[in-house]
Amino acid sequence: MPKVSVIIPIYNKGPRLKQSIESVLKQIYQDFELILINDGSIDETEQIMEFYKKKYPHKIRCFSQENKGVSYTRNYGIAVSMGEYVSFLDADDYYHEMFLQETIQFSSEKHCDVVLTKHYKNFLSNGKSVRSKMTPNSNDILRDFILSKIDVNTDSWLVRKNILIDHNISFREDITYGEDMLFFIEVLLYAKKAGCVLKELTSYNIGVEDSLSKNTFDKVYKDIEWIEEAIQIIDENCLIEKRKAILIDALEGYRLPAAVVYRLHLNKSQLDNYQEHKNNLMVYIKKFRFNNGLRSIKLYKNIQQL
Repeated sequence: MPKVSVIIPIYNKGPRLKQSIESVLKQIYQDFELILINDGSIDETEQIMEFYKKKYPHKIRCFSQENKGVSYTRNYGIAVSMGEYVSFLDADDYYHEMFLQETIQFSSEKHCDVVLTKHYKNFLSNGKSVRSKMTPNSNDILRDFILSKIDVNTDSWLVRKNILIDHNISFREDITYGEDMLFFIEVLLYAKKAGCVLKELTSYNIGVEDSLSKNTFDKVYKDIEWIEEAIQIIDENCLIEKRKAILIDALEGYRLPAAVVYRLHLNKSQLDNYQEHKNNLMVYIKKFRFNNGLRSIKLYKNIQQL
């Protein structure tokens, strides 16, 4: 059995898919299986998958289905995976060659169930590349994750699979925004120990055509939805009362008002009914509390400027 199962869900990413696949195959650490799942693509995805399957029959497993969405596809990948660990890679992003080596080694040495790494954000529209921020400074990585002190994308995780099985954790298939946040919040909630590798080991491409990563105002209500769902998950499943209170405070007192204020500022000049939206959203903004150091001070100033 392979040590790691790398899962790539694919939907019409043919032009960049080869780079993603090659980045996995070129890993220094080679005890892995690569699971490619075609989620109803109508481009050259199927041909690309078949090419690599024939070339690496002992490394690659291929699956095809009608279009069911990225959450269903990732969950299917988890279900058919055979590795002790799972990792995810979007079909237009890529791993650096030491990603698996560094994360597996860190997990082994530090006895971690979950390992997170830094990443590069590549802005394809202007060619710029920015390093993600990762400054964990508490005893609870989940709290740091909620407070945005750890900027990590879906590609940059290594998760021991038995956490997912034992606690029935999966990507939510009934929502299309925030499903990855809810998934990893649950992962960190149940992990006995999690750790961060403070190296950029993956690259996340921003600005790909047809990308869903756009800052439209309607996302403010989707932010509210997933954050309130996260609060419910923690309230119902965190067995340590002190930790529960700290995590809910981080979500209610910082993450929720920060999301609302960000969307309001970003779309202030574009909304004809800005004041109406602002008034409706004040119930969330008023939950703000000074619980995140300098970030809270910055958020407070932004609130005053609304």
